[in-house]
Order: sequence, then C-alpha cells, then structure tokens
Amino acid sequence: MNIWAAPGCFFGDKSETYVSVKFKGKSVGGGGAGGGSGSVNSPMPGKISSIVVKDGDSVEEGDLIMVLEAMKMEHPIAAPKSGVVGKIGGEEGTLVTDGELLFVIEGDDDE
Repeated sequence: MNIWAAPGCFFGDKSETYVSVKFKGKSVGGGGAGGGSGSVNSPMPGKISSIVVKDGDSVEEGDLIMVLEAMKMEHPIAAPKSGVVGKIGGEEGTLVTDGELLFVIEGDDDE
C-alpha cells in the first residue's frame, strides 16, 4: 500500500490534510487461501449495503456480488472466479470486520 499526500494541495480549509490511498498487488474483494480461491473476505470493516445475488446463483468471474460501504464510500465486491455462489456471509445491513467471510464461490476446479 502506498500512501501519499501532495505538499501544498488544499481543497478547503488550510488546516485540513488530504491523503490519497492507493492499493497495489491486492484487488478489493480478493481473499481466501491460495490462487483461484472462491472464498472472499472483507478487505476492511464496513457494512454490506447491497447483495446482488443469492445462494445457488451462477456467476462469472468479475460479476458484481455485493457492495460494501466503508469510509463513506461504496466498494463493489466482485466474483474472483466463475462458479456457483455457495455461501453468503451476511445480509444487507450486516456490519463486517476486516477479514470476515463475505461469500464463497464454488466451482469445478475446487477440490
């Protein structure tokens, strides 16, 4: 993770400091053990604001599964692989912690 603040850049009251956060090497929504894992854990604490799918639905890699509200922003959480939604770890309005299971995608390549 890189954190940077441009010196001398103020967008309002000069006493405020603005910081831009850029994540590298880990996409939001990625998680679980090993490459190709279908388990997706919360990348940060927040609230599940919407769930687009149900248990048993078929999804393709990259399909929107849910939206996590955190830090006054909405973060789309996508399927890491194609398969079937096997478990959703909460419902709309559920508060989740960093690393908590959000959902599982089961596919033919699971052992």
